[in-house]
Amino acid sequence: MEIASWQDMVDRLLTPVIVLNAGAGIVAANLAVQDIFSVGRGLSRRGGQLTAMLPKKRAELETACSAALNAPIDQVTTLSLRCGEVVRHFTILCAPNPGGGRRLVLLGDQPQMLGFNVNAMLRRRYRLSPAEADLMVHLANGLSTRDIAERRRVTVDTLRTQYRAAMSKMDCRSLTEAIIAVRRIPMLAE
Repeated sequence: MEIASWQDMVDRLLTPVIVLNAGAGIVAANLAVQDIFSVGRGLSRRGGQLTAMLPKKRAELETACSAALNAPIDQVTTLSLRCGEVVRHFTILCAPNPGGGRRLVLLGDQPQMLGFNVNAMLRRRYRLSPAEADLMVHLANGLSTRDIAERRRVTVDTLRTQYRAAMSKMDCRSLTEAIIAVRRIPMLAE
């Protein structure tokens, strides 16, 4: 996916998306995130930095972002925060920055988890096998490869093989691109 800027990319998405630099500085955020900031609870922007309102959640956010930055680029980290009356779930991914280095992408949850209908749409659109589509939906829902392997009773190596095949068929160069593609499927169908 070619993008002119991170802001151009996040503006295309309806779910909350925040792009951070390595120091938690906000590079881009879409309107859905501005709505979360306006609630005044959960996440906030202070001096151009992303922070959580409660000290305990602030520490969790810092730990999750650090883990994502130091993990392999295809690893998924998750974080849950109460934003007003709603608990929001974020999938945190480390993405290569077109200008060099890495960026953190926080993808907020959709009102519901992606389900079987998305699996079927992925299979039709990208010609994924049932196992590949299932893997991509689970990754987009924020499950770790270890959790997916345990649920499906397969090895992580099997998942890696399915992951590589799915990425190739979807023509995605990173997990971030793939998750964005998976999350856009329901929007494209409407």
